[in-house]
Amino acid sequence: MGIRKYFNQFTYILFFFLGCIFAANQLMVHYVRQALGATEMQLGLMIGSIYIGSMLMALVLGELSERTGKRAAAIIAAGCFGIGALLITLSARVELAVISYFIYGSGVGGLEAMLFSLIGDYNGEHTSRHMNLTQALFSIGAFLSPVLLNSFVTYIGYRAVYIFVWILMTGLAAVFILDKSVDEFAVKSGERIGGLTIFKLARKPAMLIFMLVLMTAIGCETALTYWLVNYFDLIGASAMGAFGLSVYWFFSIPGRVIGARVRDPGRHLVFCFLLCSAGIVFLLLIPSPVLKLAGVSIIGIALAPVYPSISTIGGSLFPENSGAAFALMVFSCGFGGAAAQPVIGAVAKLASISAIYIGIAVIMVVLSIMTLAGMKASKA
Repeated sequence: MGIRKYFNQFTYILFFFLGCIFAANQLMVHYVRQALGATEMQLGLMIGSIYIGSMLMALVLGELSERTGKRAAAIIAAGCFGIGALLITLSARVELAVISYFIYGSGVGGLEAMLFSLIGDYNGEHTSRHMNLTQALFSIGAFLSPVLLNSFVTYIGYRAVYIFVWILMTGLAAVFILDKSVDEFAVKSGERIGGLTIFKLARKPAMLIFMLVLMTAIGCETALTYWLVNYFDLIGASAMGAFGLSVYWFFSIPGRVIGARVRDPGRHLVFCFLLCSAGIVFLLLIPSPVLKLAGVSIIGIALAPVYPSISTIGGSLFPENSGAAFALMVFSCGFGGAAAQPVIGAVAKLASISAIYIGIAVIMVVLSIMTLAGMKASKA
């Protein structure tokens, strides 16, 4: 029977730890930079290599899962995740750290794609509910991790954190190796039509629309969050920036719980994009820095279900090729996150952060229209 009977509970716990690891890595990479004496550009290379590895491995394992099965792909992903973490602890030079983070990121993207696909296979029409719940647990972990680690990292060091990740991922790989019950519900690939499956799916109008929506939405989200500290600096409230990020993560939790209970994720996403636009306008117009946090909370609630819900919709378009379909969703998320920073950085040289936020508010309205078009195309 194995983990099959308790697979949803298994993924809830796993995504809680993945949330902890995600937020911990955002903090630990700065300790790695300090230990290796890396420059800001080299720090950017380390962070960028995570995104690049994540995008590429999601596609590779998405295609591989169509041929060898999802359990085998999950084993490879967990292995890369763990090996990358171990290599980070052993890296004595920046160049080795960049390679290690690439392997680490490969595991992150590949594992997320396979877990999303398996959640879809296991839950069928109830996939959106469980995807949002797993992401709610992810948000809880991401919210708690920096607070806890910030108190202990000076005593345990960053290497101990990555050693924990290595042990956890090695254990996860062992579970998938020894427990074959996942194969009992994992959907096998349908009849293949020559060529790479991921390219075949990406050419479908509905899939292409949802990939573009997800890329743009995640790009906007990273722009909003990464530049939030700069925005509060601009208005003379520097101390509120870091607190604003915590507020964002905290309110993403109820946002994803709400997303788990809606019956029509497509319509809910349209509402969420419009709500996010309103939250940005509120953030910009309210003069009080403290009250601006209410705008941040609205944005957190609104954007929380975007990734799990769009991934569910896109992955569900091709239930017989769900491994490749969910891999395209994870790729789109990674691409949006990676592309956003240099674009926003270039725009920031010509316009203020407030102007950038206004632009994002307009983009949110456009995304609501694109989502409606995607839902229509999916029914054609």
